[in-house]
Amino acid sequence: MTCEITLLGGLRRLSWVLALLGLCWAAPKHASAQDAVLIHEIYYHPPAVDRVEPVEEEFIELFNPTDTELDLSGYAFTRGVRFTFPNGTAVGAQGYMVISAAPSTLLEKAMIPISVPVLGPWQGTLSNAGEEIRLVNARGETVDSVRYADQGDWAERRATGNVGWEWKTSADGLGRSLELRDVTVSNEWGQNWDSSLGIEGGTPGLLNSRSTDDLPPVILN
Repeated sequence: MTCEITLLGGLRRLSWVLALLGLCWAAPKHASAQDAVLIHEIYYHPPAVDRVEPVEEEFIELFNPTDTELDLSGYAFTRGVRFTFPNGTAVGAQGYMVISAAPSTLLEKAMIPISVPVLGPWQGTLSNAGEEIRLVNARGETVDSVRYADQGDWAERRATGNVGWEWKTSADGLGRSLELRDVTVSNEWGQNWDSSLGIEGGTPGLLNSRSTDDLPPVILN
């Protein structure tokens, strides 16, 4: 079996034959220059207040890893939640954009730089158990998609006393967001995501607290 290996952030590649080991590493997800925006942070399960989940605090952050401003006019989220970007929407080079269930609520709660656009509201809510978020361009072509989860590679297996084991992640109702770790490696793999550090509510509009350019190889097989 021939596997493509991405070494520490996808800057160099080698083709190795790993039939005996049965190992494979994740290659970077490459987008065209026109559609290079990435789903970069997901706040899908805010902690409940008086047993009621404040879904209006949910958000999705996009990041433009290119050195060129990207026009997002007519782009839309079509899976997970639904929202169409108005004409004239753009995200700056190396810049962020936040799409929120309720922008006014998010702006009251989070310290988002004034230069970062905050759009919304969207229709629907993000699933607490995980689902696909899909972003399409004005032509209806998929630009980026992430199928997040609250278990497997998206969480940690922890012992629960004498009961057994369960999946746990601080992004699942404990006040943290899911953050992409290395933007040069595909965001479809849970191993490239981790729950945010620091204050409750994640880091919308800011550098991810888990950001790194030294990600270990992502093992797929």
